[in-house]
Amino acid sequence: MPNHDIFWHTLESEPKVSPTLTQDISTDIVIIGGGIAGLTAAYHLAEKGRSITLVEQDVCASGASGKSSGFITPDSELEFGDLLERFGEEGATTIWNFGQGGVDEIRRIIQRHNILCDYREDDSCFIALNKKGFTVVEDEHRKQQQFLQQSSLYDKSTVTSIIGSNSYAGAVRFGKTFGINPYNYCRSLKQIIEEKGVAVFEKTSVTAVNADGIWANGHHIKAKIIVVCVDRFLPQLKIYPPKIYRVQTYLAVSAPLSSEVVSSLFPNGPLMVWDTSLIYQYFRIVAGNRLLVGASSLLKTYSKQDVKTPEYVIRKMEKYVHEKFNGIHIKFEYTWPGLIGITKDFFPIAGKHLEMPNVFYISGSAGLPWATALGKYISEKIIDNRSDLDKYFSATRKFPVGNRIQKILGKPLSYAISHGASKYFK
Repeated sequence: MPNHDIFWHTLESEPKVSPTLTQDISTDIVIIGGGIAGLTAAYHLAEKGRSITLVEQDVCASGASGKSSGFITPDSELEFGDLLERFGEEGATTIWNFGQGGVDEIRRIIQRHNILCDYREDDSCFIALNKKGFTVVEDEHRKQQQFLQQSSLYDKSTVTSIIGSNSYAGAVRFGKTFGINPYNYCRSLKQIIEEKGVAVFEKTSVTAVNADGIWANGHHIKAKIIVVCVDRFLPQLKIYPPKIYRVQTYLAVSAPLSSEVVSSLFPNGPLMVWDTSLIYQYFRIVAGNRLLVGASSLLKTYSKQDVKTPEYVIRKMEKYVHEKFNGIHIKFEYTWPGLIGITKDFFPIAGKHLEMPNVFYISGSAGLPWATALGKYISEKIIDNRSDLDKYFSATRKFPVGNRIQKILGKPLSYAISHGASKYFK
């Protein structure tokens, strides 16, 4: 079996850890969470000259952000067609462009600061497993063509020009996307904000949030404004506990592949690919000509137990590659689990807390671009009172399964049913 090291972490030496909090302090703004949302919020607030402190319970990028697949695309569980059905033309276009803004912001920060993070200009590819999946892919292409951008549609006879497999029924491909090493990006962003004057405390666990600040490591941080960017841990701080759960996915990275094998997988150059399955598979090429593959199972996705990468999921990944790509055998060297905070309709919650107006929060922003866009949005809400997208991110919006039914069914089943109702069983 592969080892359970996180591949991104193996590429770097032991991270330089910022000091832990050892005394009471005061600050203008305290940010809880050293993932990409918290780091991005700190980055933009620091540029406005505010006194900022960021605290992280482990080290920055140790959570979902630094373990993710590094797909930088506005698709975040929901395709444009899903947004169009839910929000109409104006809302869907606004929201998609917001997600694309997160893509563009990550690119801008990488280029501005010369961040070394295995930046790869790869198009995105939503691929159909069968005829039914192709109707979804075809519909996505048609709607993107009508409202957004130039996308390319491939049917079963032409998809082999971009994917070296006869097993797919078609695909839609679109650009302006890329892949990165998310751990390197976040660790570099941490260093950048420290250079901008942000006080970062790692190994600092927050136990309480109140009107005048937070308690962490037994010490009080007095703050005028509190920004909570802890994703799946939001309920532990007693902030909207019924609204957030976490789903589990698993990632694996192969041994280095020859250039010939990579070309056989992607005849027209590497792509970032995900399929139309309910619990979908996704893959792309990363540093060292390695193949990264992500997958899960219905049982493990919603399990209450945090499960290390189970052997049968690894076998599922190996079988998937073997069957889809004409018998090619991939040996995985690294595997690890990822836990992602998510809402019942796949859409994030973010904004100003209703009962504590100096507390702002971001959670359920599956996908690095969305977390980035929301980090910037919250900074603009704090500085300029931005509110134009609040209605989309409200924690009080109606969800497919309400809190009363959730108390009866429990979170795992409630979220599984809600996700099916939101995306798959319409």
